[in-house]
Amino acid sequence: LNGIKVTADVFNKYPKHFHSRIIRAALKIVKGDLRRIERVHIEAVVKAVDKKTGTSICEVPGDSAIYVSYGELYIYPSKPDSTVFNLEPEEKKSKDAIEFYLPGFGVKAVVNNDCPNCKLRFLKGEDTIENSSKKISRILTDKKIPPFYREMIPCIVNEKDKVVSTPINLSDRFTSKNITWIIAPQSPIKDIL
Repeated sequence: LNGIKVTADVFNKYPKHFHSRIIRAALKIVKGDLRRIERVHIEAVVKAVDKKTGTSICEVPGDSAIYVSYGELYIYPSKPDSTVFNLEPEEKKSKDAIEFYLPGFGVKAVVNNDCPNCKLRFLKGEDTIENSSKKISRILTDKKIPPFYREMIPCIVNEKDKVVSTPINLSDRFTSKNITWIIAPQSPIKDIL
């Protein structure tokens, strides 16, 4: 995603009055310029970084995505477009399991045969967990997953199109289906898991 991460250690190393300079420098590296970025935008990011608790999304003009989590700053050049990653999964069946691959996305899911009609796809806003009526979008909000990443999270769904598993532990209500997720280090969702 060609973003940049500024760790909490960097901010702790310098006095607070330098934090806005660090943020501006990181934004300039990612965006290429600081056009339309005003002091009020930088101050909102500084406030989120200095809070050092919880997570937040900071809005700036243009397509840049700024995400602050527990004092660490993540800046991406544009909000990810999930359609770029809307790849058809490859499926490989054996007598013990079904393996799903998303080539180029760095995701593999191994599903036991106790879910023979399961399939791999990306989350949708209206999805619910199997054996529950709670929408996954509410759970992801509680877990502070930025909205623009939610449709990039792969999931295993059953024949009723209910979510059985995701790489993120969403709830204790997931069924006991044995599903193993393997996420490659270069996967675009690695940072949000």
